[in-house]
Amino acid sequence: MSTHARQHKFVDSKVQGRLVGLFVRCWAMSLVTAGILTVLGWMFITPGLGGFIGPNEFMSSILPMVLVGAVASLLVMPFMLWKMVCDTNRFAGPLLRFRRHLREAADSGELVPIEFRDEDDWHDLANAFNDLVSRINSERLADTMSPEFREQLDRSIADSIHPQSEAELSDEHSDELVVGA
Repeated sequence: MSTHARQHKFVDSKVQGRLVGLFVRCWAMSLVTAGILTVLGWMFITPGLGGFIGPNEFMSSILPMVLVGAVASLLVMPFMLWKMVCDTNRFAGPLLRFRRHLREAADSGELVPIEFRDEDDWHDLANAFNDLVSRINSERLADTMSPEFREQLDRSIADSIHPQSEAELSDEHSDELVVGA
């Protein structure tokens, strides 16, 4: 796994930009909704629509509260946007790296494993890709080997997977001792 941090947080303008736009639209909609609900709440507290018509204290008392809420949310919004961009970087960054990796493989024909940072998402995607790379590279290597070498390699692998038991090894040694006597 790659352990160094990304230098840029806004790495995929298409994906992260769409999410930032969605966040801003949701923020604006929640601000409008909060304003409307505040006004409707005051309408039920004060005597109906009469509080909105003509000079009265209702509008002068509610308007500052709505403005304070809007200013407060505007002050918090940059932090929330930055936090969202940093968090989306955990899935947008690996996908950007994966896309570049695939393009490099398509251009060069060389398949190499990919690594994502420890804090990134999509490790299962990287592992599946690395398994595919390993299999394709093994098949490519097997295609370039002579049949004799491949047979010898297969026997060597089979022997390492299924080693002889101690009884079989001691029988071989006893045969050698009998032969040597």
